[in-house]
Amino acid sequence: MAVTTVVVLAAGAGRRFGAVYPKELHVLRPGVAVIDPLLDALEALPLPEAKVVVVISAAKLALARHLERSRRDTAFVLLPHSDVETGLGSGLLAAAPWCDDTVLICLGDQVYVSDPVVALSEATTRVGNGDPITVVAASTHDPDRLRHEGALTVTDDVVIAAAEKPIQTDGFNACWSALAIRKPMLAPLAHSLREAVTECLIDAPVVWGPDFLNLNEPADVAEAAKAGYLP
Repeated sequence: MAVTTVVVLAAGAGRRFGAVYPKELHVLRPGVAVIDPLLDALEALPLPEAKVVVVISAAKLALARHLERSRRDTAFVLLPHSDVETGLGSGLLAAAPWCDDTVLICLGDQVYVSDPVVALSEATTRVGNGDPITVVAASTHDPDRLRHEGALTVTDDVVIAAAEKPIQTDGFNACWSALAIRKPMLAPLAHSLREAVTECLIDAPVVWGPDFLNLNEPADVAEAAKAGYLP
């Protein structure tokens, strides 16, 4: 039976958020933290067998305690402090020894506006059926948002250009929120992301998912709630 490993990257320092606790633990509503809706969606994925690995840093042990209480089947990988600054790529390399043939990569501080289960499931299924990589993306032409996300140019549901937080946003029309990959792609992707290079996403098929929020500071949570964007 094929096993899917879901890697949730949550080791980032979150300096812009400016809180004394991990951004992923900020309260969206009573009893619900930023990371909880994502993990609810992962539990609902129609996969025959899946395991969840959360990558954290020593500064985020409170996140591990939160998840141990509510998600007892979650495993944790501790990212050394020296690797935190090299971002997503280092987190993927740390998680690699625990990954199976199919890997779904999610970001612990992103909040989907609506249910992502269908999109995440489709991306994982496509990789399980042979695609080396599939990108889950949301459409946007907002230049400020594109400058703070993994920006994509998508044509006919295929990535034709990609950049990590580009200064110039002309031509980009989407941001990625999750990646499904075959394990042989994991190390090349991780090393590319360590250098803030995302060319490995070019030619990847795209599954269109729901919009999502990257909550960079506490005020963003209040504004999103006021606008009715929070799940």
